[in-house]
Amino acid sequence: LVKPTTGGGIYYSIVSAAIAGEVLGEAFEREDFSARVLRTYETRWRRRLGRELGAQLAESGKTLDALAKDVTSGLAMKGDALAATLKAKLPDLEKILGQVKAQLEAKGGALKDLAASLAAKHAALKASIDALVKGGAGAGADLKKAALDAFAGLSADLKTALAKLAG
Repeated sequence: LVKPTTGGGIYYSIVSAAIAGEVLGEAFEREDFSARVLRTYETRWRRRLGRELGAQLAESGKTLDALAKDVTSGLAMKGDALAATLKAKLPDLEKILGQVKAQLEAKGGALKDLAASLAAKHAALKASIDALVKGGAGAGADLKKAALDAFAGLSADLKTALAKLAG
């Protein structure tokens, strides 16, 4: 498990490993390794860590909302000012992106595909910011809209991913 707010997770790893050991020990005692028995691992770790992880995921969602609010006036800005604003917000967005991607990839399956989609949207956002930088103060509305749409799209997809991880 990865801590959503920092990308750490030593404590969560120790707790979840202990729970996994308990569940496996019980499975060996019963000689029952069915999905029903092994599913108790998820039930137990969610009971033990779920509230804390949920609160941290909610905090990441609030950060995304604040970032989106900070760039809503972007179309009224000159191209270079918008590029500077987006570049200034990018590290916060990338921090959440890195944490979310790690959790999605660890869960695998369709969530791993979502992680790949987030990476592609991140690359598109960086490319649109680069185009704004090249356009400078005179960057047209199309470049500004593309950058804002890329930022909003990545933010929205991150919120969707956070919701999937919380559920």
